[in-house]
Amino acid sequence: MNCAACHNRDTDSSPRALIVVEEGESGLPPEPLPSLTWVGEKLKPDWAESFIAGELNWRPRPWLKSRMPAFPAHAAILSRGMAAQHGRLRHPSEVNTTQEHAPAEMQIQLGQQLTSKTALDCRQCHGIGDILPTGDEKTKIAPGINFVHIKERLDDEYYRRFVLDPPRFDISTKMPRLSADGKTTKITNILDGNAELQFQAIWRYIQSLDDQPRSFRNN
Repeated sequence: MNCAACHNRDTDSSPRALIVVEEGESGLPPEPLPSLTWVGEKLKPDWAESFIAGELNWRPRPWLKSRMPAFPAHAAILSRGMAAQHGRLRHPSEVNTTQEHAPAEMQIQLGQQLTSKTALDCRQCHGIGDILPTGDEKTKIAPGINFVHIKERLDDEYYRRFVLDPPRFDISTKMPRLSADGKTTKITNILDGNAELQFQAIWRYIQSLDDQPRSFRNN
């Protein structure tokens, strides 16, 4: 299937970037495609299988011009094989050890507040269903995965580690490090600035978004 023709993995770079630079539109850098390094740890196997098989009726990254072909005959073994490489073929309840520090409804409210412009400003880059990101061309760092998609695709344990220091997992990510010391954020008026509790509240909020509109034509 030659996935490495388009996707980087670990220290191996795909030849795609060089080909696009040489044969693509002059002066425009090639759009970066997701790396395969953390796929088995990052994505839930069932979702990854559906995606690889081409069964989804929406695109996780609608801003990308590149198109990934479907591999329905190999989707199951690929998704579970990549998960097994990271020791992730377990039921989510076996790995979710996060302790709750506030009632669920309160966490959802705090999580929504934390994503706003007056706090961590996640909504600057991330849409919610058919609601576009709040950032404009001057303030939006980069397009982000729609919040409604995150629950079904992203492993919760990976989220808890990634969100503390995104560049550690992907040096090319545009998502900033929101906790300089890995313990606190600049938003000290919510949960005393505790980064782990704040990101847990955001995760709770994201879990509550599954009933949002799902057309995502441009988002």
